[in-house]
Amino acid sequence: MSSPLRQGLLSAVALAVLTFSPIDARAQAFNPMLAQQQADAKARLEEGKAAAAEGRHADAVKLFKRADELDPKPETKFEMAKSLAADKKLIEASKLLNEILGATPAPPWSVKNPAQKMLTEVEQKIPWIQIKVIGPDQSLTSTTIAGKEVDAESEIPWNPGEYVVAGDADGYKPAEQKITLEEGEHEVVELELERLGGPRKKPPPAAPTATAPAPDTTGPDTVTKPPVTGGGGGGGDITSGPFFIPMVVGGGLGVVGIGVGTAFGIMALNSTASIEDCKKNVCPDTSRNRRAKEDALFQGNVSTIAFIAGGVGIAAGATMLVLQLTTSSKPPPPKTTGFVRPYVGAGEAGVFGTF
Repeated sequence: MSSPLRQGLLSAVALAVLTFSPIDARAQAFNPMLAQQQADAKARLEEGKAAAAEGRHADAVKLFKRADELDPKPETKFEMAKSLAADKKLIEASKLLNEILGATPAPPWSVKNPAQKMLTEVEQKIPWIQIKVIGPDQSLTSTTIAGKEVDAESEIPWNPGEYVVAGDADGYKPAEQKITLEEGEHEVVELELERLGGPRKKPPPAAPTATAPAPDTTGPDTVTKPPVTGGGGGGGDITSGPFFIPMVVGGGLGVVGIGVGTAFGIMALNSTASIEDCKKNVCPDTSRNRRAKEDALFQGNVSTIAFIAGGVGIAAGATMLVLQLTTSSKPPPPKTTGFVRPYVGAGEAGVFGTF
């Protein structure tokens, strides 16, 4: 076979191999650096699995993380999540599992199914902790767990283990308490902070003072004031004052606003209740759940605005009612008698007055 023909055949074979080989293989053929990087990632992955098998989960996490940086794959992340959970880093494992399941494109079923099962198990094991402060106002108190500042007035998730919970506030002695969080536990820690300088002294009770006897109002000189009866100007009639219409309009709008707010509030609760498969306030990111969250947010906003408008309307109606009652209870102006007064001016004369 001639040399040119031989070279042509070899070129054709090489082109066919590259064309029908996997994309990764073609990329490696044109990019030797990428091939080396993927080889290093595979080596770190195998080293991480060996470390995990020996119980060195912290070392395994570092190796898996390095492998994922070199060549990101859902399989590597899943191995890292398993080592995190084994090392009692349940919150980090939960976040990583949610990242795997929410990735685009979706992971292969060989990873997705065990990741979903593991996420359920991990979230059931996460402990929760709440800190209650006795003494100062909790909103003015700095609380920490293992030196990390937290806002734990409500329950927050935390990894299992031994920790020091501490609290500090201006004008009070710091307090701390050692705790051990077990898997799946709900722990409430009470921190009692003492005021610097001792407890605040209570003021002494006030000395009793003599009071003058009330005047006798039952004697013969007592005069009972007769009730004021309405005369002209609608006195005593609640519908005749200038504030009657604003009172009715404001009160009516207030009632309508409260009704609308209640209706949309119930709709928002129903939309929230339709969110499925939530575990410990963590819900899967499905299209149905996203739609339910958006509906609940919209309905909640409408409910809030309607309640505010209703409250304003009721407050305005109540104000108009007070003004209306005050106006309607005033006695009518005294009736004036007619008068006639003559006048003389420059070049004119006449009378004026009322009749």
